[in-house]
Amino acid sequence: MTRTILKTFLATLLISTLAASAHAKDPFNQLQDLVGAKGLRTKGPVVKQSMHLEFLALSGNHLIAIHESEVVPVRVVGFGSGHVQWEMGGLNYEITNYPFGNNHKPVGGKVRNAAGLSQKFTLYSKKTPALKKGQTTSRGRWTGELAFPGSSIINFGIQVANVSWNFENCSNGVAYMHVNYQGAPSQPSSLMHCDGMVENGDYYASFFHWDDITGEIHFVTINGDITPDGEVFQGQATAFNLYDGSNSEGKFLLFRPQSLSL
Repeated sequence: MTRTILKTFLATLLISTLAASAHAKDPFNQLQDLVGAKGLRTKGPVVKQSMHLEFLALSGNHLIAIHESEVVPVRVVGFGSGHVQWEMGGLNYEITNYPFGNNHKPVGGKVRNAAGLSQKFTLYSKKTPALKKGQTTSRGRWTGELAFPGSSIINFGIQVANVSWNFENCSNGVAYMHVNYQGAPSQPSSLMHCDGMVENGDYYASFFHWDDITGEIHFVTINGDITPDGEVFQGQATAFNLYDGSNSEGKFLLFRPQSLSL
């Protein structure tokens, strides 16, 4: 009886401690404020800039910064520290103390060149343009399945950036995309949006699937459309085995992820 009471007491103490710590310092607070569309302004002897950036969180501490077609990693120096760094265009950008509870207000940092000269920059939030009536977007997170009849069903997810760049005659351009597989390495890719130009749908992407069980590598393409309500992304999928030359036709089905509700 005494042992049971002791276990209950320790469990309650642990939960209370974790809850108190979570309220005291949320390690994702600054990172969540950093993620999204940003503008960056700086003027001085090092560089004069006014640029549009987007920060994506690929995991809890794995972030990337996107400017047009340039995608670079963002270094997070400790959870909750508010210290982030990235290099872009030959310059080093650093925010040493990102404010806690910032709520999308402008944040200051320093930019340095290779010679060690530095100056201040300002990072500020930019609103994502609102969708017009009947308009859909691929940006954001999607989760779902790749399915090949009589073969594999693979859980996977993608994250699509809002920043896009022109590509040949592609009407809506190309956006950075990151692919995550269950049980396989994640990887960067891109999503092409070409109205009426691609068979089987206006959206097209390609990426690799490395099967670390068999050692085989497949080249996978997806080609489809988003439903008018913007909640389902579906279409045709093709997988080519780069080892034996075989291929399989299948389908992909992606949904917007749901929040955790308790």
